Amino acid sequence: MYSELNRLARTQEERETLKEELQSLYDSLYEKQSAFEECLDKVRPTTGETVKRLLTEGKIADRAKFIKEADKYLDSLTILELTVAFDPKGKSIERIWEWTRRNVGEGIVLKFTLDRLLGAGAIVTYQGKIRNYSLSRFIDDYFESSKPSLVHLLS
Repeated sequence: MYSELNRLARTQEERETLKEELQSLYDSLYEKQSAFEECLDKVRPTTGETVKRLLTEGKIADRAKFIKEADKYLDSLTILELTVAFDPKGKSIERIWEWTRRNVGEGIVLKFTLDRLLGAGAIVTYQGKIRNYSLSRFIDDYFESSKPSLVHLLS
């Protein structure tokens, strides 16, 4: 049930925003009677709609427990860090996240780091493993392997 929240938390920034929204919803439970419904209207529309649907479809009576479990679920998501040469937005994030979901699995949050020196490609860090698929690495590798012939040509 909570896996639907991963769609709202594709990146580390989106996860933090969602956690803040859930905290606001949790806090509203202890205010006036209609505060929760009012708070649902104040959070991002996708968050409000998803929470309403999950509460209704799951026939959940204990909203506080639901929010605490949702928060635990968000904390349990695995981070896949991508160092890239551009600042991904909108469709780029969606395409990368969908590819990651299909090829790595569910429960992934993307963390983007910007490094314009990469040129193209990415450095991927996942579960303690780092793989460098950047253009700068391929160029460095090429020149390193071609060093003897380049030195010979230039001398």
